[in-house]
Amino acid sequence: MDTSVFIFVAIVVAASSIVVALDAHKNRVSVSASRPYSLNTGALAWLLTCLLIWVFGFPYYLVRRWQVRRDTTARTPR
Repeated sequence: MDTSVFIFVAIVVAASSIVVALDAHKNRVSVSASRPYSLNTGALAWLLTCLLIWVFGFPYYLVRRWQVRRDTTARTPR
C-alpha cells in the first residue's frame, strides 16, 4: 500500500473521529440508549471507538445520532 494513501486514510479517520466527539458532546449522544450521557459514555467513548474501529464505529454513531435527534424532536412541543 502506498504511504500517501495510508496517510490520507489516517487523516480522514482522525479528523472524522474528532468531529464525531465534538458532535456527540454538543448533541449529548451516548453509546447506548439505556445509559445516560456522560463523558465516559459520550464524547470520549465515541472518539476512542471511531479511532480504533472506525469502519464500525462511525456508521453506528450516525445511527445513534439519528435516534437521539429523533427522540429529542419528538419531545419538543411545536
